[in-house]
Amino acid sequence: MLEEINLAVNKIDKQLKGFQSASVDYVLKQMYTKHRKKVLIADEVGLGKTIIAKGVIAKAIKSHKPSDRPFHVVYICSNQVLAQQNISKLNPIGRADKPLSRLVYLAYKDNTSQDAILKLSSLTPSTSFKLTNSVGTKKERAMLYTFLIQDIEIKEEKSSLYKLLQTKMIGDDSWAWLTKDRIERYDDLFRPEIASLLLNHLKTVPASKLRFKKTYEYLGKKSASIYDVIKALIMALNIDEETNPKYFSYEIIRALRNELTQVCLAYLDADLFILDEFQRFKSLLDGDDNSEAGEIAKVVLRNDEARVLLLSATPFKPFTTQLEQLNGEDHHDEFRKLIEFLGGSKGKKLWKDFRVQQQAFFDILRHPKGAIENPESASNVKRNLEREFRKFLSRNERLSVAKEYHNMTIESSNGNVNVIKDDIKNFVALDQLVNKLEKINTSSRNRFGSTMEFSKSAPYPLSFLHGYKLKEILDINRDNPEIKAHLENNESAWIDYEQIENYKPLGYHKKMPTYPNGKFRILANECFKDNGELLLWIPPTKPYYKPAGAYRKTDDFSKILVFSGWAMAPRAIATLLSYEVERRTIANVKLQSKNKHSERENYFSTPRKPAPLLVYKTTEKESGTTFQMSNFALTYPSKSLSEVSVIRNLDSFQNSYKELRKEQVVKLRELFNELDLVAKYGQSTSREDKTWYWLSGPLLDSVQKKDNKSIDIHLNIESTEEVSGYDKHIKNLKLILSQVTEGEKKLGRVPSDLFEVLADVTLASPGVCSFTALKNNYGNEDEIEKQAFYIANSFFSMLNKPESITAIRLAVSKHKDFWRKTLKYCAEGNFLAMMEEYVYMLKNCNSITSTNETAELMQNILSVRTSSIDVDLKNRDSSYATQKMRAHYAVAYGEQKMSTDAGSKRMINIRDVFNSPFRPFVLASTSVGQEGLDFHFYCRKIFHWNLPHNAIDLEQREGRINRFKGLVIRSKITDIIDDDMLLKTMSENSISIWNSIFEIAKSLFKEDKTGIIPFWYLDEGKNNLERFVPIHKFSKDQRKYEQLKVTLALYRMTFGQPRQEELIYALKNSGLEDKDINKLRELLMINLSPMNRH
Repeated sequence: MLEEINLAVNKIDKQLKGFQSASVDYVLKQMYTKHRKKVLIADEVGLGKTIIAKGVIAKAIKSHKPSDRPFHVVYICSNQVLAQQNISKLNPIGRADKPLSRLVYLAYKDNTSQDAILKLSSLTPSTSFKLTNSVGTKKERAMLYTFLIQDIEIKEEKSSLYKLLQTKMIGDDSWAWLTKDRIERYDDLFRPEIASLLLNHLKTVPASKLRFKKTYEYLGKKSASIYDVIKALIMALNIDEETNPKYFSYEIIRALRNELTQVCLAYLDADLFILDEFQRFKSLLDGDDNSEAGEIAKVVLRNDEARVLLLSATPFKPFTTQLEQLNGEDHHDEFRKLIEFLGGSKGKKLWKDFRVQQQAFFDILRHPKGAIENPESASNVKRNLEREFRKFLSRNERLSVAKEYHNMTIESSNGNVNVIKDDIKNFVALDQLVNKLEKINTSSRNRFGSTMEFSKSAPYPLSFLHGYKLKEILDINRDNPEIKAHLENNESAWIDYEQIENYKPLGYHKKMPTYPNGKFRILANECFKDNGELLLWIPPTKPYYKPAGAYRKTDDFSKILVFSGWAMAPRAIATLLSYEVERRTIANVKLQSKNKHSERENYFSTPRKPAPLLVYKTTEKESGTTFQMSNFALTYPSKSLSEVSVIRNLDSFQNSYKELRKEQVVKLRELFNELDLVAKYGQSTSREDKTWYWLSGPLLDSVQKKDNKSIDIHLNIESTEEVSGYDKHIKNLKLILSQVTEGEKKLGRVPSDLFEVLADVTLASPGVCSFTALKNNYGNEDEIEKQAFYIANSFFSMLNKPESITAIRLAVSKHKDFWRKTLKYCAEGNFLAMMEEYVYMLKNCNSITSTNETAELMQNILSVRTSSIDVDLKNRDSSYATQKMRAHYAVAYGEQKMSTDAGSKRMINIRDVFNSPFRPFVLASTSVGQEGLDFHFYCRKIFHWNLPHNAIDLEQREGRINRFKGLVIRSKITDIIDDDMLLKTMSENSISIWNSIFEIAKSLFKEDKTGIIPFWYLDEGKNNLERFVPIHKFSKDQRKYEQLKVTLALYRMTFGQPRQEELIYALKNSGLEDKDINKLRELLMINLSPMNRH
């Protein structure tokens, strides 16, 4: 055990950068030496606070693990999506005891394994603290039923209790099985005393009408305790055959879950609580909160002995305007509460001492010219304040190492929104409709919000109103003659069904976007200016050769993250961009003209066309079974072909693929001649034998390695009458290979282009490239061929989508067979470079530790189903009906319910796919995606559809893509490192090119001891994060945005201060020139890095 702990600590020491290591030491010193049990890490957005927490866990285990049980860490975050993203990142051991996910599950027996080192649990406010809006899981309810019927009096009346706890969420058979199982296995599953503890507790907790409104009204009398309420209710319900017990489910279950949680708290033996992005649920830290959630939080978090590590880039609102203060928002009071929480019983004194130094610094900021004239005095005041800050807080920032102040962010030149005629028509139609509805429904007046903002947020707004009050009122009045007439006269405010069904242009004219929404025109232009509809993956940051075909001019191409304050915008973005992609590909005139014998494709037709082409389909004929064996040219992970690849011996990254292919052909001819393959296994026939295309890889492996391991591990056919087409193909491959290698069968004449095709297979097939990418990143791990084969076959899910098939056909005119087109497409898109980069990112930034995990994740990503969104479309008679439109090129994020398992899973899948090089290329999110989540793997462009409320939200949004080894960092590094040095390293080491790239970059900036450069920040390099802020000319947003930028530049000097707007105003109007402002920044910028000690 000790050896495993030491290995974990050594591993994390290597992983931590300088500033992170200093932060870990700071936390441990505060908690275990200075006995300050509550500590805050407030590093800037994207700097890896989770990794710091991981380092704290590893080193705390080594020095402070209890002798009789594992070190228990409880990770608390705002939602299950964030929990799933970070829980594996926090684990320094690699294994952990079964985690706790809800406080009520502490009722189960503690079955901790004897050799466990770490127990890592994750809780969210919605599942463990704020229990008021849900009936919980079926397991929780079955647990409650099991405990309650241990009471004899309740057991006698259990029939109505059984129905009440069943709720409408589970069927009769499932509920019967679950409750029976829990009752029979009570002794095996649960702590022996838990039922009696709960029942006794319920007898002591007073009941109230506030908690049991429905029950009190039904019973018509009061009860002394919760126990008495439940007993009286079920007794009454057993007599009353008319009232459904499920009517009372929510309020009874809510109370029972809360009280069981209270009982279970006694078993919470956490050694460390980690609160991540806690500003989303900061009310839990408020000692004045007397709600159920607040009471639980007091026991768990406000205990002076509880060690709590808080993680947040914005632990309090760092900037509040005077208007926000008048509306009741006071960041300074939030700050006081936070400091008092961190100080525990000494919190008020901590705040008092801090406030003295804060006021002194405030006076300096109010008179900036005085600081310029007397810099030494100003610096002393600043250092005194920093000293007080560091008693409870550590913060690292990129600007500590930056030469510039733009934080690698530039503004797009495409920000100004021009207004066209259709924009105005769009607004007028909506505005007039709202006016008519308000006249008809006087109670709805002024309840629909700003029609101007509606129109600015989405084109065709009437089609995307789902979830809005306006939609509800419109549906009620849809048959009103005045409303019908208005809809008939304003058809352009809707999307037309016939237009969609027949793939007619929508929002485009002569290849220029004409959507009736200026923001959308800018976004569409950005998406499609580089043939975006023909791309199936983001071009690699460091291609091995010049991209060709559809990828020829895609240097600037990136995924795009969109943030909107309106829920309708993500829906419109997802559906309309995806529709345009289909219109440009599936309905492309060039393909339609070539496909004369088939009917024109229609949008709503099922099944969708074209049908999948890369399938393992067998056809029975009189002459025998026919197979699609050419699939194996794409999927078989030939070790021999990988080893003969010329990629590792490049002399330049500027060669064309054609030149590289010629070199590869020479290598392959030499290999075939050396092994005498054609003479041994072929024969001269009149016809060329295409079997050579797909059998050469397996044949080379069999001859050189003397085994068929790659095939054997996939030949897992159960002894049933029915076997899949895939299994039949694998079996046939092995049969033919065996016949050929054992001399039972000879192949025919070698195709004239065999070596050219095999060169393509070597350099670009999913099978060989997956094998190479896994080997270069993980070494010769067991079953690497199996995982490569698994990944390559997973690509068929993506390649078989109608929009993918047509994109490949449009991009590759040569070759008749689709598998050949696909192979050429992969070659032109630098498939190997793309795969190596992605596998590297999964291993280094996503805590994926094996080829098996990599293959499983990629299979999930590549097989994600196309989602659909409800859209109202106008029919011929000007009525409207809801239809489902597809979203694949772009998707909406945030509509899913994070509080449900299904919703969380879908959001996790969307995040994982967006962090892959594959579609979707646009993610449109509401504010739910603004904090904590990573979207930086392949995205460096961000659209602020609506301006954020303050500069901090702007920074939070952009922090989603400004993170460790993100696309912008990789782009900058490849721009500045020397190609010759990289080529030399590649030829000497069979490791991922990206290991080499970052090692070289690290050596270039070794003078930076923080480690922020080059992994998080670089001044050098041509590419930057690109910020799009589409603003209409002459709108009030222009002034607001300028104010946001000024605040963003200066607010760090006012960090934690009261009356910040006053300070910003003083700095702006001080009469200081830009050079003086920069000097002031250097002088007065608060620096709370643990590496910076004065």
